[in-house]
Amino acid sequence: MKRPLPAASRLRQIRVALSGNWGAYRFLRFLLVGLSNALISFIVYLAMLALLPQTGGMTSLAQAIAYGAGTCWSYAWNRRWVFGSRGRVIGEGSRFLAVQVSLMLLSIAAIGVAVDGLDTDPVQAWITVMAVVTILNFLLLRCWAFAPL
Repeated sequence: MKRPLPAASRLRQIRVALSGNWGAYRFLRFLLVGLSNALISFIVYLAMLALLPQTGGMTSLAQAIAYGAGTCWSYAWNRRWVFGSRGRVIGEGSRFLAVQVSLMLLSIAAIGVAVDGLDTDPVQAWITVMAVVTILNFLLLRCWAFAPL
């Protein structure tokens, strides 16, 4: 019977396997940043739900604040670690911000409709909307915000 490799060896094998395919490796990094971003955003979202009055529209405000917190974290990690960008900060930052603001507005509207209009649980609405936003975010960042011009 073959003994399993230690965790460090398995991680090295995964890295070597992905290093030949930079796109897959980049997407894996994006997912890791995205997971940390989602965790930060979700914690801020829950905190805002607890702190804000329980009236109509407050879930949208909670999402706006949470999304803003995640955006700051995301820019730093995506720019250098995921996309390895060395482009002009002003140009890339402007495109990154345009993507994030657009996706934030989309997520606010979608969560607002789901919670206030369709009476969906706020946590379920957040998870569903953010899954779609994550995919759109990667595509827009890769193909436009951090793409070499």
